[in-house]
Amino acid sequence: LKDEFLVGTVGRFINWKGYEYFLKSAKLVLEKIKDVKFLIVGIETNENSYLRYLKKLAKKLNIQKNIIFLNRVEDINLVFNSLDVFVFTSLKESFGRVLVEAMASYKSVVAFNKFGPSEIIENNISGFLVKPKDYKELASKIIYLLENKDIRERLGKNARKIVEDKFSLDRCIEDIKKIYLEVLN
Repeated sequence: LKDEFLVGTVGRFINWKGYEYFLKSAKLVLEKIKDVKFLIVGIETNENSYLRYLKKLAKKLNIQKNIIFLNRVEDINLVFNSLDVFVFTSLKESFGRVLVEAMASYKSVVAFNKFGPSEIIENNISGFLVKPKDYKELASKIIYLLENKDIRERLGKNARKIVEDKFSLDRCIEDIKKIYLEVLN
């Protein structure tokens, strides 16, 4: 697999995760860069019809050979460490823990510019924020990162620093302490 790029996303297989935009962007990326695999690691829910829809869409877009669907993995860190780019297409996420996990793994990230990701990513510094549902812009940013290893690595390092600065255990304890002190005063 290492002769190929690996672009991936992680989450439950539910429609508001926006994986159809991930697949549509994959089609555009593959028109420009052939040696890319796209990975969706998900947990199946009762909405198995969404996973079936995604598989049909991949076939309709004629990209099924480049798409890997995985249901649950033992060690998610292995997935993050294997990726060249992490993509986050959720349409309604209050936070986005997997986004933080990918960033903690030094991954460059591209996400829809929604409330959760916009609180985590510093656009053009620790990742890219793109207009929600704009799979063309999503593809453009993925291509840019795949073609520019130095930028991909720099964004990954910056992403890790953001996580260390904003989401470390010490930082969380300090933030909770501040809240308690405000409430008590």
